[in-house]
Amino acid sequence: MDGEHAASVAGCASEPGGRVSGTLRLAVLDARIAATVGQIKRSDPGWPCCAGCDDCCRSLAELPRMGASEWARLRGAIEALDAEARRRVEAGVAALRESRRGEAGPRTCPLLDGDAGLCRVYAARPLACRSYGFAATRSGDLWCGKVEAHVEARGPEGRRALMQVNHQAVEAQVEASEEVRDLLAWWAELPAPAAG
Repeated sequence: MDGEHAASVAGCASEPGGRVSGTLRLAVLDARIAATVGQIKRSDPGWPCCAGCDDCCRSLAELPRMGASEWARLRGAIEALDAEARRRVEAGVAALRESRRGEAGPRTCPLLDGDAGLCRVYAARPLACRSYGFAATRSGDLWCGKVEAHVEARGPEGRRALMQVNHQAVEAQVEASEEVRDLLAWWAELPAPAAG
């Protein structure tokens, strides 16, 4: 995150003790990522990340990690799902837990509606999901093979566009102020859906 946007987080209303609330920080980070993603898509209408492409959701190298404020938003969206969608998400979580015990490798996000190729809780998705396909980190790029091929075809210009989202800076801001866990660790706090 560049200095201007880091300052916008720092300048937000704060909690007692001068700390920025998790909800407010999340709103600022959401806006920053959305603005950058929009800029990339406007400058390159052929960008492969779009509705219906679920490659990243079907090939999680690791479970999404999120802060408490992200989880609160996601939890509300999960709890608002209809019974059938919630049942499918629960089945996906069970499969994810089982795969975690077994072999390593890509896993499917339990929040994915595999038939539609869309996230069931898109508006509440974690920051990691919002920036995937548009970000780079010091330790590696955060995109799938489709984006990799697209970036390579565009040459240095394609890579520069992605450097606008520094995912490590986003994670560091969240980790500095609130507890961060992976999806399954947070999931343990979610009450079972009501029978019926």
